[in-house]
Amino acid sequence: MTPPLFPQKSVVFGRRKGRPLRKTKTALVKDLLPSLEFQLSPEERPPLSLFKDLKPLWIEIGYGTGDHLISQLREHPHCNFIGCEPFLGGIADFLEKLSSLNLPLENIRLFTQDARSLLKGLDTNSVEKIFLLFPDPWPKKKHNKRRFLGNDTLLELIRTLTPLGTLVIASDHDDYYESMLTLVTQNKSLILQKQGVLLNSTDPLERPLFWPMTRFERKAHQAQRQSRYMILQKCTSVLPSLS
Repeated sequence: MTPPLFPQKSVVFGRRKGRPLRKTKTALVKDLLPSLEFQLSPEERPPLSLFKDLKPLWIEIGYGTGDHLISQLREHPHCNFIGCEPFLGGIADFLEKLSSLNLPLENIRLFTQDARSLLKGLDTNSVEKIFLLFPDPWPKKKHNKRRFLGNDTLLELIRTLTPLGTLVIASDHDDYYESMLTLVTQNKSLILQKQGVLLNSTDPLERPLFWPMTRFERKAHQAQRQSRYMILQKCTSVLPSLS
């Protein structure tokens, strides 16, 4: 596997491997993943180099076991998707769900390295919607610097979003949610459209953007932790400076 085009000094995710995979998942990682995974190249920039048809591009950063990403693929076939997940167990879970549903593969690609590298490799105004759902909160104060969403990463997210593009964030960690809310609302390039509590319900009408309850959210409800979300829109006239 080639190294990331834009290496990072800090790490925002933990271990990449957990328990050994079952034979079926191991086979999917061996046979299906190579057709979906991509590496960044100085010569070719996504999404033009990844997809046959030019469609609105949606990205999910840290898709976990893939419940939400699978739902978006089923409900929005008019879009192209990039799923970012470094953890092998989550990748294998997603591949298993994808193959069992017999969904088309033309509009989904997977990035298994640091998602910040992908953001730096994307063109400005190229992504219509970005999901950042339940990122690792790194709760210990000494590890807070490992959190994915800091000011530099937020500026990259904003840069890649199209005008009026959408950023969706969710977390069950109060301190991380509040710090992210403060960060995004201080940036004049974003408008907070909606925020609220994710209800412990499977009724699509009670879910923001009709998204399904994921494994991580279900664990939060079982632990009696409140899950909150925010939906933001990029302004049309204000662009952040990355200088």
